[in-house]
Amino acid sequence: MTSNFDELAQRGSTPHPFDYDLAEIGALQLAVADELLARRREVIRVLDRRASDAGVDSISRPEDAIGLLFSHTTYKSYPDAFVRNGRWDRLTAWLSTLSTETIDGVDFDGVADIDDWVQRLHAAGHHVVTTSGTSGRTSFLNTTRDDHEALEAGFFGGAVDVAGADDTIERTAFLAMPRGTTSVAQIAVTRLSGRFVRGGEVYYLTDEPIRAAQIARMGQLRAAIADGTALPGEIAAAERAGREQAVRGRQALDGFVKRILDRHDQPLFIGGTFGLIWMLVEAARAAGLKDGAFHPDTVLFVGGGLKGVQAPADFLDQTRAFFGPTVSQFEAYGMSELNAPFARCSAARFHVPRTTLLLVLDKAGEMLAEVSGGAVEGRLAAVDLTVSGRWGGVISGDRVSVSFEPCLCGRRSPGVTGIARYADLPEGDDKLSCAGTVEAYVRGSMESWA
Repeated sequence: MTSNFDELAQRGSTPHPFDYDLAEIGALQLAVADELLARRREVIRVLDRRASDAGVDSISRPEDAIGLLFSHTTYKSYPDAFVRNGRWDRLTAWLSTLSTETIDGVDFDGVADIDDWVQRLHAAGHHVVTTSGTSGRTSFLNTTRDDHEALEAGFFGGAVDVAGADDTIERTAFLAMPRGTTSVAQIAVTRLSGRFVRGGEVYYLTDEPIRAAQIARMGQLRAAIADGTALPGEIAAAERAGREQAVRGRQALDGFVKRILDRHDQPLFIGGTFGLIWMLVEAARAAGLKDGAFHPDTVLFVGGGLKGVQAPADFLDQTRAFFGPTVSQFEAYGMSELNAPFARCSAARFHVPRTTLLLVLDKAGEMLAEVSGGAVEGRLAAVDLTVSGRWGGVISGDRVSVSFEPCLCGRRSPGVTGIARYADLPEGDDKLSCAGTVEAYVRGSMESWA
């Protein structure tokens, strides 16, 4: 990193990364973003072409970054044929176009599916991570050791600075997710728990890994069902596998909850997505555990959304009540494409870390939304200044409300006060002109690989 980045990370009320005056550090954020653009475009051809076509030679204003943002779909823009036909060399070349490193010289002999491909890259020193792929199409992000350290620092800062968690106590960790390090969530929660366990035991929901190949097959089957090409045998096999998975999942959750019930009066670290934590709350209540029964030195971390889990509208309030006011409850908001999370404070704002250049755009993602009365509503976008394995400029599918006024919790940083998915709103569609342009560049860079 540069001296500008070091100054940005330390400016203001260090060690409180979520308390700063944006007016004091805004110019420094832009300076770091400009330095990153200059370095990243030298190695990420897609970014360089986009910057050239947009006429962006530097980032001196927030507006300069808008045309350089990648969407989450950019990281799943590989041709289906690469996976379907086992062209792992081509899939790797696609990933290289979005990465700060050239990934070559990896032996893919014997690789059978996406998961084998990811593990082979890991073995060669390239830590590629995946998203959950609930739509049936998996995203792949190249990460580095620096990214993982930034993940840990961002989440730890939120837990301590915003949630008030004490990291000097030995705890038992219960991580409501499969064991592994193939997703950003797994890396973040595992590394965060290590800061709060202090030699205590660690339990995962299951040792059965997340299988990206299985998620991809389910997505393909859903598409085949929709267009009428799915065979009855394929549907029956998928239904049977789903029932078997549901049984294994229920057994894993029951065992996980029983362990927590046995130790709920001891200091614990409990972490996972909102959906899995809600399933834990329901199961623990059904087993007889009352609200507020946890040891006061327990730390709860939740983030990542429901991920398809059905929950009542007030599930967040119920979750907070279940763990009780004495537990340090750290809620994070963000994206897999960003390292640093936004941290929820006692006044219900998700504060933006100082190493994130926040951009709130109009629905189309083409210009900055207008700020009025110290607040703004629009599409969330950002340049994460800690990202090193790829370009950190990202545009989301979320409509957010943001306040730039000092918060009731005492922090001066901008905070997200409302979140909704554009795709879930009455208008329904979620189309982005800039993201489509970036993906066209990716496709263009692969034309010679056919």
